[in-house]
Amino acid sequence: MQEISKRAATLRELRQNWSTLLGCTLGVALGVAAMPFYTTGVFVGSLQTDFGWTRSQLSAASLASTFMVVLCAPIAGLAIDRWGVRRPVAFSMIALALGLATLAAMSGSFIQYLLIQSLMFAFAVASTPISFSRAVNEHFDVARGLALGLTLSGTGLAAFLAPPAVAAIIAEQGWRAAYLQMAGLVLLAMPVVVYLLGHSSKRPTAPAALAAIKTGEEPERLTYGAMLADPRFQRLLAIFFFLALGVSGFVLHLIPLLSDAGMSATDAAGIQANLGLAVIVGRLAVGAAVDHFFAPRVAALSLSLTIAGIAALAIFGPSVAPAAAFAIGFALGAEVDLIGYLTVRYFGLGDYGRRYGVLYGAFVLGTGFSPLLISTIAGRFGGYDPALWTCAGCVTIAVVFLATAPRFAALSGEDHP
Repeated sequence: MQEISKRAATLRELRQNWSTLLGCTLGVALGVAAMPFYTTGVFVGSLQTDFGWTRSQLSAASLASTFMVVLCAPIAGLAIDRWGVRRPVAFSMIALALGLATLAAMSGSFIQYLLIQSLMFAFAVASTPISFSRAVNEHFDVARGLALGLTLSGTGLAAFLAPPAVAAIIAEQGWRAAYLQMAGLVLLAMPVVVYLLGHSSKRPTAPAALAAIKTGEEPERLTYGAMLADPRFQRLLAIFFFLALGVSGFVLHLIPLLSDAGMSATDAAGIQANLGLAVIVGRLAVGAAVDHFFAPRVAALSLSLTIAGIAALAIFGPSVAPAAAFAIGFALGAEVDLIGYLTVRYFGLGDYGRRYGVLYGAFVLGTGFSPLLISTIAGRFGGYDPALWTCAGCVTIAVVFLATAPRFAALSGEDHP
């Protein structure tokens, strides 16, 4: 009977807040953490040909963008806590569109490219899951995990659809036209996303959010020192940094790894596509599971499969590449929605934006260093196998922290697995 009641509550939440869910999913797919991130590699060949830039230079630009996100994510979180999600999202999507349009007009100066990229990621940071996970957490309670999974599957859609579409535009019209069309898409989508975020039920359905509305009290702001001193928060920082460090670099290195092992570039690219599919599956599967079972244990079990996939790739090579790529992509699919889910379950919605911003910054920092870690180890030892074992070790650290995580405290009358 309880399971039937929970299923009915899940359907009710999805029916009442479908517009918020749709707006968040669209916003995530077109935000700076998805579409520009997954299409950066598509522009590499054209920029090298036209300007003579090296891959090391372009990698340095990506790392600089990563640092900008790390620095600006807590600031964006503070703005979201103060003004809600709609205004920061609108500002950041406009900034993203302007940044992409400016890239289309740039000259051959690498410093100019570096500056545009850095400023674009800094001002567009509220178009990341920092904003959209907050909106989902406010409006969903029983179906929170599933809703986060659906929302953040937007990045998987971007990974699956954007690269071939952008590549086709570059082939037919050139890279400048591709940047301009991406900018136009973001600008056209912005009012739709903002409208959908405000079109849902006037009041959030999550009990913690309802309690805040009823009291009308301004909560005392948590200091960053107190936040960082909390052992639970320290645990989450370690989990998401080491998880990102262990898996994110494969977005860049999987194809070179397989090519070095003797696989054709075409076959390697086909296996790379498994990452995008697995991101979607991972987010939906883990999101649905954590609504019924204790989330850290679900994550630990799921990521154990990722460790097995990375280890199998080191031992057996390309013969297990499809399964290994799916296992790695599954971890990429589970990580960002877990940040939002675990943040609100452990700490509630008070100061959510700032907490999420710091945790997301740690995750992005790991994402930025992961390709460098893999390439450095592979270069030092003359092959990818030691790097694979190092990545498996990083994910193992995250799994241990998850498997030993404390239970959730009761927040505003909530009762969850």
